[in-house]
Amino acid sequence: MASQHGSGTHVERRVLITVTGIVQGVGFRPFVYRAATSRGLGGYARNTLAGVEIDIEGSQDAVGSFCSELEVNPPSNSRIDSITSVEFPLNHPRSFEIIESGTGASRSALVSPDLALCDDCRREMLDPRDRRFHYPFINCTHCGPRYTIVDDIPYDRRRTSMREFPMCPECYREYHDPLDRRFHAQPVACFTCGPRLALVGADGQLMLSGAGDAYGARDRAEEILSGAAERLRLGKVVALRGLGGFHLAANARCDDALELLRTRKHRPGKPFAVMARSIDDVRSFANVNPEEEVRLASAAHPILLLAKKNPFPLSTLVAPDNPFVGVMLPYTPLHVLLFEISDLPPLIMTSGNLSEEAIAIGNEEAIERLHGIADAFVLHDRDIRVRCDDSVLRVVNGEPSGRSFQIMVRRARGFAPLPVQLPSESPDMIAAGAELKNTICVVKGRRAFLSQHVGDLDHTESIDAFEETVDHLTAMYGIRPELVVHDLHPDYYSTHWALRFAGAKGIGTVGVQHHHAHIASCMAENGVTEPVVGIALDGTGFGTDGTVWGGEVLLTDGARFERVGRLGHLALPGGDLAATEIWRMALSALIASNGADAAQCAAELLPRSVVDRLPFVQEAVEKKINTPQTSSCGRLFDAVASLIGLRQEVTYEGEAAMMLEAAAERGTRDDAPYGFSVCREGMGRTTDSKTLPICPFPAEGEGTPAAEPLTANELFNISPVPVIRSIVADLRGGVPKETIARRFHNGLVTAFATVAGCCARQAGIRTIALSGGSFQNALLLRGLTTALEAEGFHVIAHRDVPANDGGIALGQVFAALRRIQSVSV
Repeated sequence: MASQHGSGTHVERRVLITVTGIVQGVGFRPFVYRAATSRGLGGYARNTLAGVEIDIEGSQDAVGSFCSELEVNPPSNSRIDSITSVEFPLNHPRSFEIIESGTGASRSALVSPDLALCDDCRREMLDPRDRRFHYPFINCTHCGPRYTIVDDIPYDRRRTSMREFPMCPECYREYHDPLDRRFHAQPVACFTCGPRLALVGADGQLMLSGAGDAYGARDRAEEILSGAAERLRLGKVVALRGLGGFHLAANARCDDALELLRTRKHRPGKPFAVMARSIDDVRSFANVNPEEEVRLASAAHPILLLAKKNPFPLSTLVAPDNPFVGVMLPYTPLHVLLFEISDLPPLIMTSGNLSEEAIAIGNEEAIERLHGIADAFVLHDRDIRVRCDDSVLRVVNGEPSGRSFQIMVRRARGFAPLPVQLPSESPDMIAAGAELKNTICVVKGRRAFLSQHVGDLDHTESIDAFEETVDHLTAMYGIRPELVVHDLHPDYYSTHWALRFAGAKGIGTVGVQHHHAHIASCMAENGVTEPVVGIALDGTGFGTDGTVWGGEVLLTDGARFERVGRLGHLALPGGDLAATEIWRMALSALIASNGADAAQCAAELLPRSVVDRLPFVQEAVEKKINTPQTSSCGRLFDAVASLIGLRQEVTYEGEAAMMLEAAAERGTRDDAPYGFSVCREGMGRTTDSKTLPICPFPAEGEGTPAAEPLTANELFNISPVPVIRSIVADLRGGVPKETIARRFHNGLVTAFATVAGCCARQAGIRTIALSGGSFQNALLLRGLTTALEAEGFHVIAHRDVPANDGGIALGQVFAALRRIQSVSV
């Protein structure tokens, strides 16, 4: 259609555009409005269940320019997955508008993670001339709560916990002004109409209320924060209600305060996170490079693990016996004001819970659950819909190549519920995840929504949080599950829940072996569908042969796997007790490697209290009394850490392994690796598939497996026995523990690189995947990547999904989907 303008022809178009991805709650519609009106275009934009729908009409050139702007310059916090457009007959709209959200499309809109306070809001909040001066809930389209306040999609105020706060005339004007930064910012509020603070004592009695008119509310908010700051200075513990739950705050320079917090929280040794006022303050106690600085200041504002400065000016109780400290910058207005109003030192900001429980989110819930821990509570009346802890990251320098790695230790605030794109359409399904570090995953179409960190499912509060998370994600994304996926461990709560839920719904279940799920998770994150050789190293996972796995080499196409290598077995004296009383693993290793000389070795190397228990452990191992066999890498780390005297008991998962890594970092990269014994074992290869053939391959060099191919009843046994003997010899010879730790790491890298490389060449596979909690260890991640890439392999590892059990649920859905695809072919 054309219209005449003078001697020329003005061609007009009308296009209906659908944009999917993270396009709600990030200022996308205001961006569209400005892009359209600046070009003289008419039509509308609205949120839908699928994303944002745009009806645009005007000159062909202007419409083309508008479409280019959508693709090239979208808002910084948005993430566009797709843009589709359909030509429509002209409608001749008079203007461009943002209209009421539509609900007719399928539920595929993405909810943005919570966003840290932006620079513009921070500047306004600290400006005495601004009406939001010192307002602790300031926000705009670029920052503030999103996921943690959402009830449903499309993302509109009435579908969030902000619906309880009707806007005052000034906020209403901003909300509807296309030129205002708060145009359609759903949590917009101020002292007149928005959430308020309150200060409550340890007994739950109200001490200060933030109620009143705007000026009175500001004074009371300042008084509440000043009161909290004074208590922190005096060594008290203050519970603060934040975005996704409560923090327990304490003065990071005060030994008495931290000792009190550790005792009350039942957290004797696990490191605390520190919140510092600014990057400059962070530099006073930690080393931070430019890449780490970018992560700290990003919209996610995660906790970042940084190397401590020496000497470390904060309390030694912040992170005892650990070279790293978890650091974050203030990410809510409340945090910023707490530092600005009172000029506080760095603060401990740890989850508002007892150790390993789910974080508290409600006011009454926190007062009840944190009674006896907190000396005071800073509350507010904006409800939190979703429990969401702080995310934890580590950036690792990939020496000698200079390549860096991002290790996602805990994925939650700032990242959840961003989806992972699956290789193909999937039926709706739910994955129940693992028992420790639990997350769940729901699937809609090609999107796998991995939840925020839930916690360890051995507490009532965590189980409640698990079920809340399932209910919230399935409702928000309209999941009608056809399948529930779970771990094979029969005693996991997540397994019991999956079977019970599926039975009640009359739908199917799929069990996925733990380490298969680890490798499948890595494949899913990296978009890999061809077969891989996977190295899965962690603490524990139920094996298909009834033993405890944890040091595995798997051949998998995602759907099924073959176990082609493993660490040699050690006994687990006392079963699960061996994971905390790690001297048990040291004795087990000595018994396996030194036999009759184990007693003499123990007497030379271990404390008397441990040596005295050797006869009981030896008898239990010989008679196979509560001593299951394990190939666990984590338990081998425990054994070595105990033998060289780093720890005999641990108070949190991975403590000994972190200490061993830290000791190894003080060693030398060129320390000769200990030699693991690698041999073919004819005990039968564990497999759930006969579809991935093993072919002959060349294998050369001392210490590598024999060149003959593995047969169907063989796997590679990577025995630690000679390593333990070498460690004993080095200890007797006075070799420093740092050298021993480094030689152990180097040996582990060499052994697994050799076996994985051999299996990959034998099967004609180019890609090797690394997953499992042990790959939070920088030396293992860096070392194996470097060694395997040097042999010409393509190595994939995790970046945005945890390598630990927090990524298991993603691997479960990926494995289930691949099985469905293999059956349908």
